[in-house]
Amino acid sequence: MVKTVPKESKKQISKSRKIQSHGGIDYKSNIDKAHKELRKHMNYTRVLRWPKSNLFLKMESEQVSGSFKARGGGYKLISLTEEQRKAGITTASSGNHGGGVSLMAKKLGIPMTCYVPLNASVAKIAKIRDNGALIEEVPGDRNKCEIKARKDAGELGQIYVSPYNDPVVVAGQGTVGKEIYE
Repeated sequence: MVKTVPKESKKQISKSRKIQSHGGIDYKSNIDKAHKELRKHMNYTRVLRWPKSNLFLKMESEQVSGSFKARGGGYKLISLTEEQRKAGITTASSGNHGGGVSLMAKKLGIPMTCYVPLNASVAKIAKIRDNGALIEEVPGDRNKCEIKARKDAGELGQIYVSPYNDPVVVAGQGTVGKEIYE
């Protein structure tokens, strides 16, 4: 017996394909490229099934920095030109993003400054600092850190590495989904 796809499903498939390239960004190609580049630097983490359930866990705690955030920030750094790398980078983080980016910056020899809120975890700040990043503490919340970091990066001619608002970072983080799919 041959199954046909209902018209609604065909529309949903078509809509899904449009979403993949929303705003002129081909997410699938970008994620595939990021995955290929990141293999050299990141761990391929396990997917575990919770016993007697349909719950699956992607073990990103086994990632090089202990978080999936290393994927996005790491891919951003890999994508920089030599000139951009020499100028250094700036980011804002209350922990995991800064840890992942600082680890890759250390590996690639990129000077880095991380803006952190005063209430950020002391252990996470120490991890970022141990990777060689300069720490700038900012009174207020993460939004104030991000605003200050973006402003200072622009004034210094550095790339600001966003934890979330950058298609290159999103492609790097999207490699988690690719590995789950595989």
